[in-house]
Order: sequence, then C-alpha cells, then structure tokens
Amino acid sequence: MLIAECAPLIKAGETDRLQLMFRLLERGPLGVQLMLQQLERHISQAGLADMVAAADVITQDSEKYVERLLDLFRKFSKLVHDAFSDDPRFLTARDKAFEAVVNDTTVFRLELSSGRNVAGGRPCRKGLPVKKLKRGAWARGSERVTVSLPVELEDYIPEVEDFYKKKHSGRKLQWYHHMSNGTITFATNGGKFDLDVTTFQMAVLFAWNQRPTDKIAYENLRLATELPDGELRRTLWSLVAFPKLKRQLLQFYPSVSAPKDFDEHTVFWVNQDFALIKNGKPQKRGKVNLVGRLQLSTERSQIEDNQSIVQLRILRTQEAIIKILKMRKKITNTALQSELVDILKNMFLPSKKMIKEQLEWLIEHKYMRRDDDDINTFIYVA
Repeated sequence: MLIAECAPLIKAGETDRLQLMFRLLERGPLGVQLMLQQLERHISQAGLADMVAAADVITQDSEKYVERLLDLFRKFSKLVHDAFSDDPRFLTARDKAFEAVVNDTTVFRLELSSGRNVAGGRPCRKGLPVKKLKRGAWARGSERVTVSLPVELEDYIPEVEDFYKKKHSGRKLQWYHHMSNGTITFATNGGKFDLDVTTFQMAVLFAWNQRPTDKIAYENLRLATELPDGELRRTLWSLVAFPKLKRQLLQFYPSVSAPKDFDEHTVFWVNQDFALIKNGKPQKRGKVNLVGRLQLSTERSQIEDNQSIVQLRILRTQEAIIKILKMRKKITNTALQSELVDILKNMFLPSKKMIKEQLEWLIEHKYMRRDDDDINTFIYVA
C-alpha cells in the first residue's frame, strides 16, 4: 500500500518522493488524512527525541534551550514547505505536533543569567536579555502564578514591555514567572556563590537583600513574596533542604521533617556560614544549580490565597501612609515613599503602582489631600 511508504520517507527527508505521493493521494481525503497523521507522529517523536538527547545542555542553559526549539521548528517547517508546498493542513499538523514537543520538554524560560543581583548585599542590575516564543509554542492551558518580583526586576519590566509594543504593534506580551529562572550572586561570610534559581526562589532570597541577618517568619515571607501557600512551602524547602548541598542556604526553627509542617511562626534566616564543600573543604566561590525539577502546583485555592495576600498588603500600605501623615501632617511625595518603604520593608516592599493607587484611594476618601500649591505634597486631613 502506497501510504505505508509515507513514514519512512518523512523520516528520511525524501521531499521529492513525498511531494509526488501527496499529489497522488490528494485526490482522496483519506490518503491526505493518513499523511497528516504520519507527519504529526514524526514531528512529535523526532522532536522529543532530539530534546531529550540534548537534555544535559538545554536544562543548564535557557538560551540553548530556546535555540534548540527554534532549530527544530525551522527543520520541520522546511520539510512541510519542500514536501507539501506549505499546504495549510500540513502547517496545522506541524504546529499541533510541535506544541506537544514544547509542552513535553517544559516550555520556554525567561533568561536572566546576565542580570546578576546580590542576595545579602547591595543589588546591582546589569543587562537583562529576554527571549520570546510565538504563542503557538506555549502550553495554552498553563496556569500563571502571581509572585512579587524583586524591585530590580519589577522596575525593568515596563521597559521591556514598551520596547515590545514598539516592535510588535497590537500584540500583548505575557509573563510566565513560574517558568523563568535566573542567576544571582549569594554573598555570605563563607564567600560569594553564583546560584541558578527559579523566580520563586529568587523572590524568597531577596526578602533578605536589605536585612541579611534578620530572622523572618513564614507569614512575613508569604506577605513579601505573594506566593500561594503550597508554592512557598515547596520553594522554602528547596532552600533549606537541598539534597546536593552539605550546607544549606537558609536555616529555620523549629525543626520539621517536611514542608507541610511549616507554620506561620516558623522563622527562617540566611546561613552566613554557607559554603560549597569539596573534598571535605569549604570553597569560597562556586556555582550551584537550584532549579532542579521544581514543578508548578495547581492548587484550587491559589487565586483566593493570592487575593487575600494582596488585600492584606493594601491594608498595611494604607495604615502606614496614615501613620506617617499623622506624624508629619505635611510631607512631599518623595519623603513619604521613602518613609513608607522603611516602615514596610520587614513585611514586603510595596510597588510604585500600589503606592500610587493607595494614595489616590486615601485622597478620594478624604483621609488626605494634595497641597493647593504643590500637587507632589500631601496634607493629612484629621
């Protein structure tokens, strides 16, 4: 049967013979349908096999991961072009099969490895390369999880979005933080170490960036990161009990045997004696990959959990603004924001957007007003 030759020809890349077969089988819908099935099967199997074979490289380097996917997509696109003249049915089959390849190998991650920041020291923002894939390469059903990014990244995102809008009019850039990872420099008494971390791990570690010796309760970390309870527990566990480390990044009290046993009073702190141990000796420099295989949980309570954190942040921000105004009576916007951050830093760092929104709300509800001569000066209304 003629169709039996289709799979071997696709595998061998015999585009001339495939083109001839396509012309013969196009006269009947069943023949084309069978060819489509063979093409989908080939792309799914060959694509996945290629990604698995390169796993050692692409799981360590996000840029190589994306490049590998794009090379595969170009390869399969050329096959469809040369053998089937970009027939829409075969283009659809290519897209469907390739999406399965992407989903099975974990999807694109935002590459942050050049944006080095120091956890436990002063932050330093460098270049932030961002790579994107077209919508068809994403897991369409993938859930997004809200996380409070470090200020250094949060301030940079609008720049990326503005640049994207100028280049791609009418398109919307979506951020999947749970699929992203980056590299930070972790400084302790034991030395400086480059850590490959997930965005969730980064958000947790940056809670100590301005207070490296503090002990922080679980509840305050939940407030600082905005992570759902399950995600925060698993992320913290990866930082206090990472299997490959003899000295952990964070320490905690009281001792528990599983992340489910953390409670709101469990306290965490940076292990200032952290170091990599090699041949029984502490090393002052080195690199650790903490990304591992942390997976996204899909808890039903995730949305409600996050909304409660956001609402609590709003209340804390409003309370702090009123407290400052009661003491100062009259204060400039710059001074207010500085004092506000100082009050809230032990719980979380409010975003500029949140501060602006709460100032407007308090003005609207007559708790404060703008100065008649200077709109950047606020006056307390008793």
